[in-house]
Amino acid sequence: MDHEKELEHLRNSLKQSERTETELDRRVFYLKTLYDVSKDIFGSIEYEAILKNFLLMTMGNFGVSEGFILTANVHSKEINGFVPVGFQADDISLLRTGGSEILLSSDRATSIHKKADLKSHGLLPPSIICAFPFTVDTGCSGIMGLGTKLVDETYNRDDEELLHTLVNNLVVALKNARYFKEIKNLNRELQEKNIQLETALSKLKAYLKKIEIKDNRIRMLNLYQTVSSSLAYIGDLHELLTTIVSIVTSELRCEESSVLLYDEENNEFEFFTAFGDSGMNYISERFPADKGIAGRALRERKTQVVNDVQRDPDFFRSFDDEHAFKTKSLIAAPLIAGEELVGVLNAVNKIENKLFDKEDDQILSAIADEVALAVKNTRLFEFVVESYCKIKQGLNSCKGCRRPLKSWTPCVRHLDML
Repeated sequence: MDHEKELEHLRNSLKQSERTETELDRRVFYLKTLYDVSKDIFGSIEYEAILKNFLLMTMGNFGVSEGFILTANVHSKEINGFVPVGFQADDISLLRTGGSEILLSSDRATSIHKKADLKSHGLLPPSIICAFPFTVDTGCSGIMGLGTKLVDETYNRDDEELLHTLVNNLVVALKNARYFKEIKNLNRELQEKNIQLETALSKLKAYLKKIEIKDNRIRMLNLYQTVSSSLAYIGDLHELLTTIVSIVTSELRCEESSVLLYDEENNEFEFFTAFGDSGMNYISERFPADKGIAGRALRERKTQVVNDVQRDPDFFRSFDDEHAFKTKSLIAAPLIAGEELVGVLNAVNKIENKLFDKEDDQILSAIADEVALAVKNTRLFEFVVESYCKIKQGLNSCKGCRRPLKSWTPCVRHLDML
């Protein structure tokens, strides 16, 4: 009797073990299915690819040959995702229309779950025996439908629970895909806006450049008018050139400026006039005309722009050493009237640690041309006055044109040589 009880106990234990093993196998299958499907859909960010991969993985794990997923925009009623597998053309058309009608009708969507429900509505092909409506977000709903299992098993409660879990994961993946698409669209719009902004900025820069060019031209014209007015109304050469170097200092925004006149007989430069605290100490001082950056400018007959004079091999540093001054940058424009070498016009040390540029070169060169001609005319006038007018016409005026002695255009019509 005891042996029969023990045997019965062993049979019950074996059955319990079998049930436990079956349950463990089922759970392992569900966990593996959940892992495989979730891993596959979360590895993609493309909406259509997520739908397709999810459906194929789900059908494969459940042993199903027919299935579909359809999603639609609730507001526009347009289908935004549709993946059918294993259906004929007629069935596919029915899936689109029937699936859309189910999704866009809240009453039908909540009542479609079992095979009997599907048959009563008749909106989907009869091969679909299991359907799961779901909501992605407030603007998008979806439905997944599966056909009969290949092993002729029905969908039990555990299957439905697993499918619901899988569909929930699908919803998360689809939300991520929609967010990614929105971000992608926003980035594209942002790029388009950036291109538009860059185009607008380019046009604005071009417009500002034109304004800058016009402003520079106006500035050059005003400067030329100022210099020309000085040349016309200031008779004394020293006063004139002092005015000119003050204009140069102001317009080029530099610390000092000066005029060196060339003494051809002695081949020397003389500091004729200057503007600036240190420059005034140099007036009347002389140095060889073949020395320094000024000598190079006159020798080459070309304006020299040097923004680091300490590194220039031609820099003549004697005056810096004598007057405790440091020349940092320099523009030297030659004064040449025709073929006559007149001197050099200098601008020293651009303020605010800036550099002399091409515009400064153009300004100083233009002024230098006018100054050179003025100096030449003054020297010619002084020669005429001293050699003819004062002797022949007296000290008050020139006979004929009645011009004052300081006129820039001396009367030479009455010279004996003409």
